[in-house]
Amino acid sequence: MNPNDITADPCSCGECIQADVTTERRRRDPRSGELLHGYALRRWLDAKADFMLKARAAVGSKGRHANGFEKLVKP
Repeated sequence: MNPNDITADPCSCGECIQADVTTERRRRDPRSGELLHGYALRRWLDAKADFMLKARAAVGSKGRHANGFEKLVKP
């Protein structure tokens, strides 16, 4: 899949300005197929950051494994 199919250029509409996501690339919602922007994009970015924080805590500090997460998923 082409990364451009799931992301798009940042948006500078009023809702995106209020949600402070005008510098972030927009993401496509897998359920509806629409591009997220504004507060929906802010929730997605916050959820991604929360996941990465918890995943890093679960596997340990970077460098503990050869390539971070990749070493854990390779056979």
